[in-house]
Amino acid sequence: MAWAATLFTYRVRFARLDVKWLVVGAAVGLAAWLSLVPLGFLLWQSFLTPETATTPAQFTFDNYRTAYWSVETLRVFGNSVEFALGSTSLAFVIGTLFAWVN
Repeated sequence: MAWAATLFTYRVRFARLDVKWLVVGAAVGLAAWLSLVPLGFLLWQSFLTPETATTPAQFTFDNYRTAYWSVETLRVFGNSVEFALGSTSLAFVIGTLFAWVN
């Protein structure tokens, strides 16, 4: 009789498996594959120098040094901070005005 209870629980456990969950799982798996594989390749290639006919690709951090330690990057960062502070201040003033009117 114990085997019947075990078989019943086994069937109940797998009776919850529905086709919609398989479709959702397949969609999530496909979306993860299509987004994570290119992202991984991009990150992997960002640590390599460009390969030419005479020199192979080499591991380096120069790509990040060039991109993030330049004067242009600091200027863009300053513009972003200025825009964020200005838009936040404007939204705060307008939101406070609408809250007071309400």
